[in-house]
Amino acid sequence: MVLNAEPKEGYRFICWTVDTPVIEGAEVLSEEKSGTFEIPYGSEPIANYVDEGHYVILYRTNGGATADGKDFYYQTFSNEHFYMPNTLHQDGTFVRAGYVLMRYTEKADGTGDYTTLGGKIEVNENGFRELYLKWGKATTSGMEFTTFTNSKGELAASIKAYKGYNLEIVVPETITVSVSGEQKTLRVERIESGAFANKVVNRLVLPATIHTVKDDAFSGCSQLSEITIHDNVWQISDESFSGCSKISTIYLNAGQAPTHAGSGEGLFCLKYERIRKAYNNGDKKIIVYSGSSSLYGFRAKDMQAAFNDEYTVINYGTNAGVSIHFYIEAHMRFFTKGDIIIQAPETSSGTQMGDTNITWRNFRGCEVMYEVFSYVDMSNYTDFFDSLCEFNQDVRSTMAPKSYEAYSNFIDEYTDLATNKDNPGYTNTTSGNYFSTNNLNNTRASKLNALYDQIYRKGAKVYMSWAPLAKSACNAEAMKPQTQAALMDKAKSLLTCVVISDIADYILEDKYFNNSNYHPGIEGSIIRTQRLIEDLKAQMEIDGIWSE
Repeated sequence: MVLNAEPKEGYRFICWTVDTPVIEGAEVLSEEKSGTFEIPYGSEPIANYVDEGHYVILYRTNGGATADGKDFYYQTFSNEHFYMPNTLHQDGTFVRAGYVLMRYTEKADGTGDYTTLGGKIEVNENGFRELYLKWGKATTSGMEFTTFTNSKGELAASIKAYKGYNLEIVVPETITVSVSGEQKTLRVERIESGAFANKVVNRLVLPATIHTVKDDAFSGCSQLSEITIHDNVWQISDESFSGCSKISTIYLNAGQAPTHAGSGEGLFCLKYERIRKAYNNGDKKIIVYSGSSSLYGFRAKDMQAAFNDEYTVINYGTNAGVSIHFYIEAHMRFFTKGDIIIQAPETSSGTQMGDTNITWRNFRGCEVMYEVFSYVDMSNYTDFFDSLCEFNQDVRSTMAPKSYEAYSNFIDEYTDLATNKDNPGYTNTTSGNYFSTNNLNNTRASKLNALYDQIYRKGAKVYMSWAPLAKSACNAEAMKPQTQAALMDKAKSLLTCVVISDIADYILEDKYFNNSNYHPGIEGSIIRTQRLIEDLKAQMEIDGIWSE
C-alpha cells in the first residue's frame, strides 16, 4: 500500500502504525512520511503525530513492565530549548522482578546506540525515538547477606560476602531473608568491606538501591573492566575498588532527578548538543576548549562569521576545575576530517594542562548527560568514585530536584555566555606568575599527546592558544618576555600540537574584565576573539586549509 502522511497544522508526523496508535504502544511500521508498505489484509494504517513543541520517546520494556503493568512507556519532552531530550531516570517507572535496569538501547538485543538512565538521546528528524530497556539478571547464588537498620530506621540488607564465580555480577535490588522466623523482602543497600575481594569478575552492575560501598569491597578484582552504577550512591570511594586498574568503561545512571538542570553549568549540555548536531549534519567544526576564560572571553558567533559560516564554531569554555582532557576525549567520536580543535588553557591550572583527575565539578557539568562518562577510557582517569561521593554529600545534599527541561538564558544558541557584561570598574587585588612552566610537565604532555594522536587519526587538527588574562594579575616575573617565551617554548617542545598564539597578545587591561582575572566582559571578549581569529587564520593559511 502506498502511504503519504498529510501535513497537519500545529503537528509533526512521527511514524506509521497499524490499527492502534503509537501512544498505545503499537509496533512502529515506519518512520518515513511516505512510501510503499505491506499492510495486513483488513488492517488500517495510522499516521501518528505529535504537536510541534514536543519530542517523543517510546520505551519498549523488553521483558519488564511499567509500574501499572504495560509493556511500553510513551514520553513527551519539550523541544523548545534542547536538541536532545533526556531519558527517564531511575524513578520506579519500570520494574522487572529479579532484574536490574542497566540502560536504554537502540535494539532489543541491547546493541546499537544507547544512553544511560537520565542521559541524552538523539531523536530522528520527526522528533521521535524508539528505545529498548536493557536488563541485567540479578546474581543471587553465592551471595551472603546480613541485615542492618538504615538512616530512615528501616531494616535493609547488606552483602557481606560473595562465594560464587560469575564473571558478570549484577547486585540485586532486593533479597528475601528470614528475620525472626519471618520471610521479609529487603532492599539491598550496602556492600561490606571485602565482600567481593579478589574475585575474578569482568562486569559489575550496582542498582540504584545501593547507597554504600565500603572501602575494599571490590579490592583486588584485577579483571574488572566495566561498571554500571547510579549517581545516588551516598558513600563510595576509589578505595572501594583498590587494585582494580582495568576499569575502562563506566555507565553512570541517574538514580535521582537532576539538581543542576537549567543552571549555568547544567546548561553545558547545549555545547555537547551543538557538537553532536554539527557532526550529524556533516559540518566542519572549530571547537575551543578552555575554562571559564573562554566561557566569558570567547565569541563563537564572531568566529563563525569570520569564516563565512564554513565551520560550526563551538565555545567549550567550562570551568578551570574540570579536566579539559576528559571533555576532549568524551567528544572524540564526533571529530571528523577537517575539524579544528583549539586548546586555550588557563596556564595556572593543571586541569587545563593535561591532568586526568575527575573532580566533583565533572559531575555537576555532566549531570544531564551522564552518558559521556562511558565514552572515555576511565582507566586513564583518577578520583571518579571519591568525587562522585563528594558531589553527593557536599554539593547535592541540600539541593532540590529539578526537571530535565529546566532552562535559563545563561548560554545562547552559539554556546556563548549570554549573560556577560562589561565592568569598567573591575579592580584586581592579587597578582602572580601565571606563566610558570611547572604546570606543563612530561607526564601531562604525554597524556595530551596521546589524546592529540587520536584526533590526528580522525583527520582533524589541534592548535594551542592562550586564555585571556587581566594585566594587573601578572606580577613582574609574569610580564617578562623571557618568562612567557619559556612557557611557549616548552609547549612547542613537549606537545605535538601547533602553538599559534603569543601569550603577550592575550594579556588585556583590567577595564576589559568582568568579575575575575580570567573573565573578560563583552568588549574584552570581542578583542580576545578577534586576536584568536587572526592567529587561527594565519596558521590555517600556512597549513593550506584557508585563504581570504
